[in-house]
Amino acid sequence: MFPCDPVQHERILKMLSEKNVIDIIAKTLLNVYEGTYSLSSTLNVQNGVLATYIACREIGNALPPIILHIQPNLSQDGMTIAVNQCLQIYQQYHQLPVILCITSNKPTEPFLALFKPVPDKSYLYFLPNAAWCRTCFLLSNNFDKGFIHQEDELSSLPSLFLEGNYSSSKT
Repeated sequence: MFPCDPVQHERILKMLSEKNVIDIIAKTLLNVYEGTYSLSSTLNVQNGVLATYIACREIGNALPPIILHIQPNLSQDGMTIAVNQCLQIYQQYHQLPVILCITSNKPTEPFLALFKPVPDKSYLYFLPNAAWCRTCFLLSNNFDKGFIHQEDELSSLPSLFLEGNYSSSKT
């Protein structure tokens, strides 16, 4: 389905630039105001897409870049791509980025063993001690069997991006 389906691929690229999607990601990960971040670039990678968001000019370098890595079947190879992108963003912006990896598969136990749950968000995991980024988050719609946490819109993003459960923008 992804990225072979050009219609879905175009839909995902369009969603990556929508303010409400950007605001959900930035507010949940960094607790910033709406409109703080904007899309800087997108990059097609092996079976996925990377999007980079940067803070508005008024804020300058006070906030780190955010990378969104969407890959239906995240694996060690996908994480290698994520690490490389983080290093490229570091070279460009001179800051370690925050990265959110979104996947539709349930990661294997050995892969997931590296991650720890975020205390107040049962559907979100983070990788402690990652030297290549400020924070690495992992979000899968299969952690809670697809349950969407109504209090946090971030938990709905895997199904929006990877399953096509998307109808219109809130912008």
